[in-house]
Amino acid sequence: MIKALYFILSLIAGLTVGVILAVFLAITVFFQTLLTFPVSVYLKSVSNYENDSQGASKKPVDIWDRHIARMNKKKQQYKDHDPV
Repeated sequence: MIKALYFILSLIAGLTVGVILAVFLAITVFFQTLLTFPVSVYLKSVSNYENDSQGASKKPVDIWDRHIARMNKKKQQYKDHDPV
């Protein structure tokens, strides 16, 4: 009988402490995320904007010019390795 009483008492005490600890940790992580996530999104968007603005100053390369250059390069590689 005493063992069952100790078991029930320890179960209630353990669950109470566990629930209190879980609620405390959940609230802590909630506020941490609430404060850090918007800041991290802002910093990421600012860095992407700066990278894009630096890339915009470069002369854009025409996609077809790159394609033709790549085709000519591959054609030259095939001619260099072709034993015929």
